[in-house]
Amino acid sequence: MALRDAGPDVTGATVLIDLWLWPLDCGTAEAERRATLLTEAEGARADRLNKERDRIRFIAGRSRLREILSDYAGTAAASLPLQEGQNGKPVLPGGPVFNLSHASGLAALAITADTSVWLGVDIEGARAVDPGLGAHVFAPEERTALHSVDTSAHDWAFFLGWTRKEAVVKATGEGLCADLQSFAVTLDPALPPRLLRIDGDGPGPGAWRLYDFRPRDDLAGTIAAMTGGREILVNCRT
Repeated sequence: MALRDAGPDVTGATVLIDLWLWPLDCGTAEAERRATLLTEAEGARADRLNKERDRIRFIAGRSRLREILSDYAGTAAASLPLQEGQNGKPVLPGGPVFNLSHASGLAALAITADTSVWLGVDIEGARAVDPGLGAHVFAPEERTALHSVDTSAHDWAFFLGWTRKEAVVKATGEGLCADLQSFAVTLDPALPPRLLRIDGDGPGPGAWRLYDFRPRDDLAGTIAAMTGGREILVNCRT
């Protein structure tokens, strides 16, 4: 996986973010072993999924999330007190701050020990674009920028922009409730990822940092962090 170098920590104020990636597909026996790390409610949620593949992927995602977070929190994975925050976003009281995304059988987890940071991560699989979807997903200035991208890069620019926007609304905690027209990001693959505009009384664009990664050839990924203007350094972990 190619990751962009966020630069050295020369100011002492850089926000450190760990990025974890792992596959969600495993055998039934492994899934059952991992299911022992889940709470009763999480196990019931897995059992409500109609497709066996979806059940296994949920177990693989939540159990590995618990394992990774337990190392940061110093708590056994099975007893980690995960809670649901705003709009169902999982949170861990006392930190660390984290966010999880999954697509096409892969999970991505971003973590920071800085509890003042709003953090979101999103991965999306590139696929054929519905021409009418852009009007719903993108703000007017984003649609203008998308039309100016070279035709050969249009679909990739679409998914880069979509991923960046999803990462932002996951960081704010709004998720599916967010007004996607209320903010704008860069879409051109040749330009650095940035938040260009965000409406409301919250932190302005300068308080945010976006970071792109490409976990697989068919996947786009973005970390969005509201850091108050501090730079971020992303470490890829395994």
